This record gives sequence, structure tokens and C-alpha cells, in this order.
Amino acid sequence: MKATYAVYLLPPLDYLPKGNRNVICGVMVPPPGYSVDQLFEIGNRIEPKLSPLWEAAGDRFAIEEKRRGWTNPLAKPNIRLPIGEGAQTVDAPLLSQFFMVAREGRIFQVAIPMEATKTPDALPLLAQAMASSSHVVSNEVAS
Repeated sequence: MKATYAVYLLPPLDYLPKGNRNVICGVMVPPPGYSVDQLFEIGNRIEPKLSPLWEAAGDRFAIEEKRRGWTNPLAKPNIRLPIGEGAQTVDAPLLSQFFMVAREGRIFQVAIPMEATKTPDALPLLAQAMASSSHVVSNEVAS
């Protein structure tokens, strides 16, 4: 009876908007007992691996150029990422946005590539950046 009501009350599948799907989320679970300082240290090891990809994407705000002191031209960082089990690689996509939060024993990351079609190419990017950090219990990356 309850299942019948649930099916009856279910909205049409096209009711909800498709939304923005070019987002990659990553969650890292360090060993239990890590302090905020240790999580910060892990973040400091991850950030340099990803920063060339958002820096190469150019400035989005005038304060970026002012703070840096020079104009950031759009440049290609030439980071190659392995795909599959063979020796095939793909160019890492430029990131329009990236943020990372460490909270309650977890590190959460979100990356948005500049080109939506390059989102699958960015999955190994976050996975490699997180895997490069030692002493990790588990990490998950999904788009």
C-alpha cells in the first residue's frame, strides 16, 4: 500500500532540472586522530599539485593581479594524466574553480573544469593529488 502511494506521489522524472554536472568532488579520510594542523599539512601537499591548473586558467578578479603584482596570461601547464591501464595519457583540464575544506577528520575538495566536456579528464587529477598525500585511509572522487 505504501509503495503504491509512493509511486503515485512521485513527480515526473523531468520535473527536476538537470543542473550543472561539470563538478568533481573528492573526499579524503585520513587516519583517525589527525589534528587540524595535520589536515592542513595534507592540504598544503595537495594544493601545489593542482594550483598550476587554476593559475593557468587566468585571473577572474582584478584583485588577483593586484595581489600577485603582475598579469597572469592564459598559459598551458602541460600536465599529463594517465587514463586506463595502458600508457595512454590526456592533458589535464584547466580549472575555473577549486576549493578544499578540512573538517572533522575529512578533507573535501571540489573542482570545476573550464570546459564541461573535460570533466571526466579531471577525475584522475584529483585522485592523483589526494593519493600523493601519505597516510590516507581512503579517498573517493566522483563527478
